[in-house]
Amino acid sequence: MVSLQRYTKALSSQQRAMLVEKSRQKPQERMRVVTDAVKSNMYDDDPILSSCGIEIEKQLTRVDARVLSAPALVVGNSEDCIPNRGRWNYNNKRLFDPVKIERWAIVNFSARCDMSRISRELINCGRSKGIFIECPHSLVDEDSQSRRCSPVERVEKMFEKVKASLPGPPEFLLCLLPERKNCDIYGPWKKKNLHEMGIVTQCIAPSNKMNDQYFTNVLLKINAKLGGMNSKLALEHRQMIPVVTQIPTLILGMDVSHGSPGRADIPSIAASHSLNEQQAQ
Repeated sequence: MVSLQRYTKALSSQQRAMLVEKSRQKPQERMRVVTDAVKSNMYDDDPILSSCGIEIEKQLTRVDARVLSAPALVVGNSEDCIPNRGRWNYNNKRLFDPVKIERWAIVNFSARCDMSRISRELINCGRSKGIFIECPHSLVDEDSQSRRCSPVERVEKMFEKVKASLPGPPEFLLCLLPERKNCDIYGPWKKKNLHEMGIVTQCIAPSNKMNDQYFTNVLLKINAKLGGMNSKLALEHRQMIPVVTQIPTLILGMDVSHGSPGRADIPSIAASHSLNEQQAQ
């Protein structure tokens, strides 16, 4: 491939990570890069632009803007959760509608994770948020020989071990991945559970920051996936949105994603989401 030639195929895991890191800029830095590029490219001296009557200002255009107030939420015990600097802090708060998790297991693709400690801290954090979590039925470790197999084979072998260790289908599986970013296990594991088996799963990766805040964030995802409700808009809770609260209303969200060009093995996926029964009454 020659320099500046367009590349339309999927990027590698390392390339995706580099792209995300490169594009993560603060607004002031992004503004400086853009204005410096305009000055260094000397568009005023470009004969093609001049012949077309195109002029490019060297300074960014100023527009009037305003900052919208962040919406307040209602969590468990009808307690208000007020955002601070764009964040909602669930520490020392119970969830609005927590679920109960009774039949679940942990599967471990990582050689560095202590499953017993993770399950213990997840259970303790869950109870402080109102989620009652039974002890996991099984802690399933991947054997060392399976780690030499392909990602799909590793998932299939792990799932056979899960089925052999449980009396019936679990309502939830917690998966410990071997790497934090761009793990090859993630895609096949999600497809096996959600598409083929219809089992809710949550993946986490080894980290030195697996503290109470970390497990709280994980539990917010788990609770929502299992049909619970983490919070409600304070306006909605107090019947202050007439269109939604006084008239039976269904709000739908839809999206479709396609595989990268050249990847015929990745299907297009369409997804839809709507208000649950409690919200749509």
